[in-house]
Amino acid sequence: REYTPGEPIRRLDMRAWARTGHPVVREYQTEQGSRLGLLVDTRLPARRPRAAEARMEAGISLAAACADSILTRGYDVPLLATGTDLYVLDRLAPDRLDHLLDLLGEIRPTQHDSYPRMQADVVEQVSDLAGVLVVLCDWDASRATLLRQLEAAGVPLRVFGIADARGPFAAANLAGLQPASPVPIEPVPAAEITAGSLETL
Repeated sequence: REYTPGEPIRRLDMRAWARTGHPVVREYQTEQGSRLGLLVDTRLPARRPRAAEARMEAGISLAAACADSILTRGYDVPLLATGTDLYVLDRLAPDRLDHLLDLLGEIRPTQHDSYPRMQADVVEQVSDLAGVLVVLCDWDASRATLLRQLEAAGVPLRVFGIADARGPFAAANLAGLQPASPVPIEPVPAAEITAGSLETL
């Protein structure tokens, strides 16, 4: 369809513009089965060591890359869950990515374990989604329980663990996670995210 002033320029279809002679934007229609949720871990240890903070920052960057990749492929992200908040976005809009990036940019670390309180709400919201992408920055029983609840709800999961030299998702530590993860966790090196050389998605 024709471009409307004020829309994000990333949606401009250059080939269609060259063919028609006027600005044209790509328009995606959300179909059943093309809606994905995004869950971002923002809880840090009580002492908030610098390495944990760096993992969280890398996790937010990875979540932004996931959102961009999902929307570029024509999928929708109607659900965003962080360590403390649950956002239900009602429909695909031209500025969806900008909205998601704004929400991710407002994320602040928390030391409070809100996952037990959020589990029921998250599980209820994911029931009609095609899948959920989970970005974890740390590991404990509360996170394991959340993944177990999501898996029990029947929603497909793809779980990323932000990996650094000593964190729980480092190659040397991943196989020995306690408690064991109910689903596979894909380690993503924080350094790759920071350097912009991510090839996981």
